[in-house]
Amino acid sequence: MLLRESDFIELEGGAPLLMQNHYYLQKNADSAWKKTRIWAKLLLNRDINNDKSLDDEKKVHSLNNQQNKPNDAKSKNYGLKIMNKPDRIIRKDADRTFMTEPKRQLLITLLESLKTLFNDYQQTMSYVSGILLLFFDPKTVFEMMYTMGRSPKYNMSGYWRAEAIAQGIDAYVFYDIIKEINPKLYQHLSNVGVLPDTFIQKWFGGLAVQVMPIEYLIPFWTGYFQHGFRYLFKFMIAFLQTLSPLLLSINVDYKLYEVLRVERKSHFWQTVIRNENNNLLNNNLTEYDKISMFFKKVLNDIDGVNSLYNVDNIDFHKAREIAFDKYLNKRFLNAAQNVTWKGYEVESEEEEDEFKDCEQCDDGFAEVFCEVCQIYLCDECQENPSGDHALTHAIRSLEIDDDTVNID
Repeated sequence: MLLRESDFIELEGGAPLLMQNHYYLQKNADSAWKKTRIWAKLLLNRDINNDKSLDDEKKVHSLNNQQNKPNDAKSKNYGLKIMNKPDRIIRKDADRTFMTEPKRQLLITLLESLKTLFNDYQQTMSYVSGILLLFFDPKTVFEMMYTMGRSPKYNMSGYWRAEAIAQGIDAYVFYDIIKEINPKLYQHLSNVGVLPDTFIQKWFGGLAVQVMPIEYLIPFWTGYFQHGFRYLFKFMIAFLQTLSPLLLSINVDYKLYEVLRVERKSHFWQTVIRNENNNLLNNNLTEYDKISMFFKKVLNDIDGVNSLYNVDNIDFHKAREIAFDKYLNKRFLNAAQNVTWKGYEVESEEEEDEFKDCEQCDDGFAEVFCEVCQIYLCDECQENPSGDHALTHAIRSLEIDDDTVNID
């Protein structure tokens, strides 16, 4: 929808949402619009009329441009209520998605409705919704997000959570697949300390909006909408298999993460722009040419993934149980106990006995407690320390207030 506003690219061309646009939409807006018509059919089983060309639509101004009447309530936010006091996080995410306030207001209203719907919110919802708003009206985008967030086929219900545990589990399901088809790579990443749930979010929950050029994001989303979440696993297998030679050559964790997040400084495209003799295929390639070659190869390789590992036959219910028990159960339990359970425990009160024996001599009553050594001491032993105890240690007097700490 937004893409057909005559001033959208001019006003929002530099928006964070379009950081991976690389002028593609400026040159291919009509083509991109037509390619995305299939999304509504795949997600909603609905045909979207695409008879009008983009040139015809450019004659129609934005609902919120200067020609709108000031008292036209619908013009203020595309027919939606303006959230006067939006959720603080949603407000920040909208600011990080669009550049102009009308587009931010539209996104805020949409995200607030989705937060109510799912009773939770995750930042990746902002980017996914933002891309959909380029091509569809807010009501259709809401329905698309609902389908992805509720349908088992798309599995986003567990990814779009503030605490995306399901996404972490699927990351380790994917890791077990890599262990089977590329044990050398799996062992290398494990040895260096690379954890799959630390980089998978951009590809699963975020559906690659921040990392994949829009030119290739469109066919990637089309594949996902057609085949569901299993397509994401196939993509990630093709992705890591393509990157494998480069990943195996790096022994530092943060540099591995740079490659796995396809940061440009990592030159992640090296594996596809060189021949078997490690020579450049073409010295005149631009950086975007190299990025394009990489994603073209990965997307093309998806069709052959089942020859490596038949993702379609995976029992994901069982695989997720195994991954949780094997990798995450202990970690999540420890985190839950430290963050939640500890807050409900009552600290054990010290015994009522007001007289305690010195733990360094046989004939003295304790007058102080050493916070460092965690022992009770009489004054004589405190003044004449022995063993590990020293005068510089922090002590608590047992004769004054229990919370008083004295340092000699």
